Amino acid sequence: MKPIKALLAPLAFSLIFTACGADIPPLSEAVTLDDDTLSQKLSGCTSKEISDVWGEPGVGCGDIFSYDDMGIAVFSDPKGYVSGAKICSWVEGRYLRDKGGDMVLVEHNGYIEPTSVAAYDFVSFTGFDFAEFESGDRIKILVDGIRETYPAQATVYATELMEKGSYDDLDADVMDSLREMGWVE
Repeated sequence: MKPIKALLAPLAFSLIFTACGADIPPLSEAVTLDDDTLSQKLSGCTSKEISDVWGEPGVGCGDIFSYDDMGIAVFSDPKGYVSGAKICSWVEGRYLRDKGGDMVLVEHNGYIEPTSVAAYDFVSFTGFDFAEFESGDRIKILVDGIRETYPAQATVYATELMEKGSYDDLDADVMDSLREMGWVE
């Protein structure tokens, strides 16, 4: 009986340490995958295993890994295993806090798109904490897309201050349009 246990121990040890699906792809390749494929590749991995390959994550909704203008939000269960991942893009604009809530005036192809923002943690939508920003600050937001409504809507996974600003830095035409629609005072 002892020889069989001795043979099985290395196999069991190997299975424990290879529970993380396929090999974790390099971050430069991971940002090109779709959410489902990436989530499957990371299934069974721990946050530590991913950090060992992609580096230390940034702070946001989930662990945030950035590559150029792309990013990945990785969510883990209470035991530390990946429960899902979202491929995202960093976009830049001016922050606006008003009665319509938190917005970012996103600059896109020469057009400024007012975007209402919220956070999603794979369980529910919550208000992302924009308390550190003032209206007019230039910020980057990590989003999984911008829904074409007016104002547009986006789910935010992380933020980054680019430069301090003021209310005077907000585009006057966009602000007039938002006032006419009752979104700002």
